[in-house]
Amino acid sequence: MVETIPDFLHPEQHALLHKRTCEEYRSLDPDPLPYVYKPGIVSSGDGYFFFYHRLLDREAHVISEFYHDIGGPVLGKLNYNVIHRMKVNLYTNTGSQDKHGFHIDMPWMQHRILLYCVNTNNGYTEFEDGTKLPSIANQAYIFDGKHKHQSVSQTDTDIRVNVNVVFT
Repeated sequence: MVETIPDFLHPEQHALLHKRTCEEYRSLDPDPLPYVYKPGIVSSGDGYFFFYHRLLDREAHVISEFYHDIGGPVLGKLNYNVIHRMKVNLYTNTGSQDKHGFHIDMPWMQHRILLYCVNTNNGYTEFEDGTKLPSIANQAYIFDGKHKHQSVSQTDTDIRVNVNVVFT
């Protein structure tokens, strides 16, 4: 059901991606990745929130200026026909491991999902059958998008960051 790919990116590529998405911005660094606050993780008003940056959204006709820098290394390792959406998710430590609710990213179409973990923490992605995908830095997971899954927040780090790619 899930393909697990440890050491997904070359260590240097991973370090650059980690720096761009997880680390404190310093004046000599390239432009920081801007995150957008989103109330609701699965749906608006669900009582949770997170921050994200859309790298590409085919339906909304969005391509971020960071698409090649951040998305390029990830997509270079992925076998795909079409990228429908690619975003960076950032979850904050809320003091508890909140389960955000099962969902399907794009229920109107067949798709696959690549979930790339940028940092290691005790947050995870869970499927309805109880399978858990731990957040391990530089590890990727590929699974059929028709399987309901949910994000679970972390308590051992300030942030949990992953790259989510919806593709066919």
